[in-house]
Amino acid sequence: MVREIVTLEFSPVDPIYVGSSGEFSPETRGPATLGRSLAMPLPSTVLGSFLNLAYRSKHVCTDGTLSALYEALCELSQKERESICVRGPYLKYGSNIATLIDYHVTDLYVNSFNISNNFRCYVEYCMRKMLGIVERKEPPSLRFVKTLESIGIGLRRPVKAVYPENEGLIYSIERVDLLSVSNYESEVSVSMDIVDRAGKDIFSNVKDILQERNIVKFGGEGKIAKLSIEDGKNSLTEANLKQLEKARTEDIEYIILLIISPAVLRIYDSDIITIEDVKRDLLLEDNRVIENSILVGKGGKSPVSLISLGYNTVKNVRRPLRLCVVPGSFIIVRDVKSIIDDLYRYVIEGLGDGPLDPATRQVKARYLGYGTVAVLPISKHDVDTRSLIDKLFEISKDSQSQVK
Repeated sequence: MVREIVTLEFSPVDPIYVGSSGEFSPETRGPATLGRSLAMPLPSTVLGSFLNLAYRSKHVCTDGTLSALYEALCELSQKERESICVRGPYLKYGSNIATLIDYHVTDLYVNSFNISNNFRCYVEYCMRKMLGIVERKEPPSLRFVKTLESIGIGLRRPVKAVYPENEGLIYSIERVDLLSVSNYESEVSVSMDIVDRAGKDIFSNVKDILQERNIVKFGGEGKIAKLSIEDGKNSLTEANLKQLEKARTEDIEYIILLIISPAVLRIYDSDIITIEDVKRDLLLEDNRVIENSILVGKGGKSPVSLISLGYNTVKNVRRPLRLCVVPGSFIIVRDVKSIIDDLYRYVIEGLGDGPLDPATRQVKARYLGYGTVAVLPISKHDVDTRSLIDKLFEISKDSQSQVK
């Protein structure tokens, strides 16, 4: 059972750049190239910003690998490996919890723990697309986050720039303006939860790392962000746990687990990968959940893609591409009462059985925030949503019968 949750909240002052789908330097792609920021930062980007501050205050060094990043977090918080799970990132503004899916602002919970209508509209939109029911080009009631494009000229290496290439080469960069999520009415924070499953006092340990410093560099350009550490009472993890408690006591027929950070898979060398292979890997080989679940891809499309897990700033190289289930995909689970304990595990540990580093395969990527989910319970009163889910399970049953 969860003993304590600490939330790291980064509030960028300016629009941020948090990585792109590939290299965009003028030397690799030619002049006038464009680098577009990801909508949401990767878990390792957010946690790395915090640990960069911790390294300076505690004089801890790593080789820049993701496994070393997780080991450093355990060491600095004085916890054993696998007793610490990181969940996120997600957005907080006011009393709302949200995420960005393809630059769409998707509110998950409003007024702390109430299900947002946007959350339900998005999953219904994806199910309709998967069923071939065409209604709109975009998910209803969602809005775009604003982006800011600027032009830069490559400078010599001693001069700081986004990509300090040879002098005179032109590039463009598109940043994400997170303040537009709240319509500039309140601060917007990129948040991550550190969950301690086996002890206590993690809040004081993490607070000690901060040492009253609350200004950090954030993202690929080192933009300024304000960092605060909260007790986790209004966190995504706490909201998810409350939704599962509701499933224990109320008449909940389905649970939807929306993936909000890439879920890393351990599938490596297979030439042919089926959806069942992906689902088995995603759900940690739990047969009870696998038999009672359906995987729906982002926007009703394929749920799988190759994603780079960021940049190793120590070795100055991009991390290898990994096979992941993309954010915006989700798992629909039925027979909730019989497998509720398994769902608690997914909320705390995350989804996906892939390791942080394929070479060592020691630490699972989900412990560092990959495969984070948001929980949407579906009751018997949610008639429209239930109808779509029933159709998907019926199609799944027919396809399995044909295979047999």
